[in-house]
Amino acid sequence: MPEKPQDTANSQDSAPSKDVSKQPGLSVPQLSLPKGGGAIRGIGEKFAVNPATGTGSITIPVAASPSRGFAPQLSLSYDSGHGNGPFGFGWSLSLPAITTKTDKGLPRFEDTYESRVFILSGAEDLMPALVHQDGSWMRDVVPSRTVFGRQYAIHRYRPRVESLFARIERWADLADPTVMFWRSITKDNVTTWYGKTPESRISDPADPTRIFSWLICESYDDKGNVATYSYKPEDSTGVDTSQPQERNRTTSSRSTQRYIKRILYGNRTPYFPDLTKAEPTPLPTDWCFELVFDYGEHDLQNPVPQETGVWSCRGDPFSTYRATFEIRTYRLCRRALMFHHFANEANVGLNCLVRSMDLTHASAPPPDPTQPYYAYLLSVAQTGYVRDGAGGYLSRSLPPLEFEYTAAELDDTVRDVDAMSLENLPAGIDTSYRWVDLDGEGAAGILTEQGANWFYKPNLSPANLQSDNGQDIRLPQFGPVELIAPRPSVGNLTEGGQLLLDLSGDGQLDLVDFGGPAPGYYERTEHESWKSYQPFSRLPVLDWKDPNLRFVDLTGDGLTDILLSEDGGFWWREGFGAEGFGRGRFVPASFDEEQGPQLVFADGTDAVFLANMSGDGLT
Repeated sequence: MPEKPQDTANSQDSAPSKDVSKQPGLSVPQLSLPKGGGAIRGIGEKFAVNPATGTGSITIPVAASPSRGFAPQLSLSYDSGHGNGPFGFGWSLSLPAITTKTDKGLPRFEDTYESRVFILSGAEDLMPALVHQDGSWMRDVVPSRTVFGRQYAIHRYRPRVESLFARIERWADLADPTVMFWRSITKDNVTTWYGKTPESRISDPADPTRIFSWLICESYDDKGNVATYSYKPEDSTGVDTSQPQERNRTTSSRSTQRYIKRILYGNRTPYFPDLTKAEPTPLPTDWCFELVFDYGEHDLQNPVPQETGVWSCRGDPFSTYRATFEIRTYRLCRRALMFHHFANEANVGLNCLVRSMDLTHASAPPPDPTQPYYAYLLSVAQTGYVRDGAGGYLSRSLPPLEFEYTAAELDDTVRDVDAMSLENLPAGIDTSYRWVDLDGEGAAGILTEQGANWFYKPNLSPANLQSDNGQDIRLPQFGPVELIAPRPSVGNLTEGGQLLLDLSGDGQLDLVDFGGPAPGYYERTEHESWKSYQPFSRLPVLDWKDPNLRFVDLTGDGLTDILLSEDGGFWWREGFGAEGFGRGRFVPASFDEEQGPQLVFADGTDAVFLANMSGDGLT
């Protein structure tokens, strides 16, 4: 029989109080204030800062309708360290692709593909797959395969740091060297083809065997889902060929670039391709979803998946040359349009626009004439659509995500340098002084050689922030003279035929002696000292005082190369860092000056300068 409950007052006196909310099986409602903001939210953007480089980045997802877990996962990404692109300055689309790596040098296309390093989007460098045989590592040899009447050589690769656990293969047609594509099979049994069609490959229009990049063109899983990616090649439509910069370009040379045009997915008919059959399995035609990228070809008010106009030419076309041929971009993406195809669905039907991502770019040059014009992305907005029953749409948009960019501040005022900074600086025509960034600080100081000693005035200008009429400016300033001690015993920059060069591309200068009995160099360290003398293992016999000789990075690997001009053309020798320089290669000058330079660096009549004109890091 249950005990009689005690009186409340007596219970408080005879036993400690218990928190009933902590007893098992009991739940006490908690009161809390509502959070502000209501249902207002962003469009899924994410901002981050790279702690290693200091660059800022932001990612905006491209809204694509879900489809049985097999919809494209795309995003628009900005990085302040990136260059221009089809989506605006600094912006790019996260579209999977396999590309030739150019950070450590430009592709030569002189031998087999094994001499090149490839990069898969979202992964490390791709390395040839190896197997362990007879106590050593050997290349994983895959037998050739005949598919649909064509024989292919198959080469397998793996990422340098394994994280995908996917099978990655490069397929090469043995009868047609222009046909080269890739296949990957993930651990989830998703197969993706890259560059399987000519329009999904970026190659040299003058030589289609020189393929630089392979873009995703088809992806399918083991459940019958498939997605296809289509690209539109550049066709010179709307390009003003009367402009001076278009004088030496042709329709063929402009056709290199590829622009993503549409993505079809959500197939009703299952797709199960069989590579062992005599004919390829046809792709489905009953798609439910279509993502279309608009470069100005679609109607602004009532767009359809098919093009109804011509695409427009952007105001800031640009070129890159790291593929060793020109890839020029003339187009700018304006919108990403999401269409549904449900013929039997009320108020939907075929070609029904349901959502768009609208991109607004700077359409006119800045008012300051000293500032360059670029197609900066100013805002991103997402808009939803429903049919209005009269052939049009009703639409509502989320608040746009807007961007502002800090313009470069160019100060053309001529200013005086303070007397303290001018102390011990040269006067007249003294040639023993030179501008040198001796310790890799990013600002050139003044180095002089007086007798057997070297003296250096460091550049303190970046840290000299002063106020001028209420505006913060950086004024030129140099520190007191410092004695460079110790210095190489044979150091003689004025008369000894020695040079200060960055041989290894690490930002630290080396004292290079080309004229001694054993040519070599002294390496400058980060501790403001010098390492012991190291002779070159390979070095050509040249007149190192020839005024037609230049030291410049020609291969894009960050190492110093040799360029020597003469009447009939140019000799160049590849730099190998601390090892020295390779054999000479001669590039004859064209008889037509429109096809190439005809000049000598020291002809006495012209001043020739070498510079990065296209912004891709190449001279």
